[in-house]
Amino acid sequence: MEYEFLYNGESHSVSVEEKGGVYKVTLGDRVYEVNASMISPDELSMIVEGRSVRAFSARNDGERVVCIGGVQWVLGDPAGEEGAGGTGSAGGTGDGMITTPMPGKIVEVHVEVGDVVEKQQPLLVLEAMKMQNDILSDVNGVVKKIHFSPGDQASFGEPLVEIEVSG
Repeated sequence: MEYEFLYNGESHSVSVEEKGGVYKVTLGDRVYEVNASMISPDELSMIVEGRSVRAFSARNDGERVVCIGGVQWVLGDPAGEEGAGGTGSAGGTGDGMITTPMPGKIVEVHVEVGDVVEKQQPLLVLEAMKMQNDILSDVNGVVKKIHFSPGDQASFGEPLVEIEVSG
């Protein structure tokens, strides 16, 4: 099967072929051999080039948010009007809603409601797969709401922090 997606405003093609439960994934000039097991409709456990990786996927306003190995990517449909950009580990889409890029436990919250934050500023720490990940703001603005406290478990795609975007 052939897939097209937008990333950073550029169109990319991915080819996926399945043979005996093993997938050959071609992205540009790179070819990956992938063993994958579906854990849920939005979660895969994969072995890619001998490395175990979890992948999560969710839809968000016509875009597909994909988290692979703890890095979040926002992919758009080339036929659609919205261009998409990668968010790295920011966990947001530029609208001030910072979401969980992977399931995990909230370890620390660095901000409070009313705090002024800048793009790329750490907002909280999420522990997933025994790794601590800084969740960064993807906008400049003021913290409106914090949805979790330290010790809470968060699922993939859940709102973490809402930021009122400032120009």
